[in-house]
Amino acid sequence: MKKFLLALAAAATLTGAANAEVITLATANATDIVGTEKDGNIDPLTSLKLGDYTFTFDANGNTSTNPRYWAADKSIRLYAKNTMTIAGTLTGVNGIEIVGKTVKGIDANNLPTVSSGSMAISGTTLTWTPSDAAVVLSDITITMPSNAGADGKNPNLQFTSVRIYTGSDKPGEGGGDNPQPQPGETGSKENPLTVAQFLAQGTPSSAIANTYVKGYIVGNAPGQKISEAIFTAEGASASNILIAGAADCKDYTLCIPVQLASGTAPRAALNLMDNPGNLGKEVILCGSHEAYFGTNGLKSVTWYQLAGGVDPDKEIDCSTVAELLAVPNGSKFNFAGEAVVSYANGPDCYIFDNTGATLLFSSKNDPWPSVLAPGTIVTSCSGVRSDYKGTVEFIPVMNTLATEEGEGAPYAQPVNNADALAALAVDTYVVAKNVSIAIDETNDRQATITYADGTTTAMWNRFSGSSYNPTTAYPTDLAKRYNVYGLRSVNNGTPQITFVKADDATGIADINVAAENVMVNGRDIIAPAGSRIYTLSGAQVSGNGLASGVYIVRTANKAVKVIVK
Repeated sequence: MKKFLLALAAAATLTGAANAEVITLATANATDIVGTEKDGNIDPLTSLKLGDYTFTFDANGNTSTNPRYWAADKSIRLYAKNTMTIAGTLTGVNGIEIVGKTVKGIDANNLPTVSSGSMAISGTTLTWTPSDAAVVLSDITITMPSNAGADGKNPNLQFTSVRIYTGSDKPGEGGGDNPQPQPGETGSKENPLTVAQFLAQGTPSSAIANTYVKGYIVGNAPGQKISEAIFTAEGASASNILIAGAADCKDYTLCIPVQLASGTAPRAALNLMDNPGNLGKEVILCGSHEAYFGTNGLKSVTWYQLAGGVDPDKEIDCSTVAELLAVPNGSKFNFAGEAVVSYANGPDCYIFDNTGATLLFSSKNDPWPSVLAPGTIVTSCSGVRSDYKGTVEFIPVMNTLATEEGEGAPYAQPVNNADALAALAVDTYVVAKNVSIAIDETNDRQATITYADGTTTAMWNRFSGSSYNPTTAYPTDLAKRYNVYGLRSVNNGTPQITFVKADDATGIADINVAAENVMVNGRDIIAPAGSRIYTLSGAQVSGNGLASGVYIVRTANKAVKVIVK
């Protein structure tokens, strides 16, 4: 195994503990890059300059993986046997941190060896510590491990900055005279930039990927200008947040505007429209440091961690719908239980069990399989909770979905008035019995139903668009009364019904009603959840599309006889 060499030429005397300084060398600021261009990258990389320091590289006998300068994120990549030499002048060095973006094949039991001092690893940061309290460095050699690490991968180091600690400063301790970061410093998950440090760098001329910053969520820019920022959750847009160094900040010039891209977990978990309780919470973010709202911003957020929150990379195990609903917005879930499909159309699949109901939503690039007919039992799936405009949504990865054949169309919860609907949980499959329908003259997807007692509920035809098959349509003869099937939903805090279908109920007085909560509608028997329906010979049947005859319905409290004509 060749050596991974770090040679630091230093001055002849120490400066002592005074004038402490942390020198940060960001790879995004590299100049004088020498090497061979290949596929837009520099491969192999021969040398470059970071600030006043010259870095030289050599493949050192590795014929498959050369040192590289990766153009996409302006990082340096080193592999097994590659060497790197840093030349400059330093005194009183207390430690060096190589801030990795990706570290593979290196761990606490498979560290690089050094000719003096010691090496350690924390997260993706490699730290060299000298043998003496303060030294003049010269010809320090670091040798990459020759074997694969515990992860089974060969040594591979991708880094975005190098920090050199002098005077009283030491890695992991900070100290010194509160030094300002060099332009292009990215921070790390373990040591993110403060908002002040981030803003002090100014808006970079080109994007700096994988920048970590920590601050408090204080507001939002709901319009086109950051000067119109609001410092409340009320009226917030879902597309961005503002973070500041203090939770009570009300000055937009002291804030970082943070883009929350549509369809991402950070947007689902952090935006103030869906998560008003996030106002004032501390958060660590990783994204691209670049211009946003015409100022110093963070875009393309790929990772976040709310203070005291659930690790977004951890899957939360659930066995019931109620446990699913307890998963924090933006967090990963792993469901293993039995939930019944009440209705599925296009990207929407509504499921329920005896603990609750909710929506599984398919992403455009990950469509539903065709098996999700009403009555299908979903036994497992994994994905991310990603609420949208106040609507709870779980987006599963389709290759994790497992189902079993169910017993036909599920029970629809009967509702006789507006209060009965409001009392049910969101996404419950319902039938509003014997109602009239009035369609809005200005928006033919919006309607109102009126119950027999005169109360009303708004209704929305969500499933009429091109994304759905079959598309739904309101009845045309509005002089009749109907049994309306749909999902209990909500609009701006008001209960409504998401329309699925309507059956003619004009002749409802002639329908045989066997009990107050058991009814016959055409060839369907409607009964409470958990009821079982039998023929007179004792065979259990579903409640839909029945042949004419007499049936026994066993509910939780009674057994009743009904006639299907």
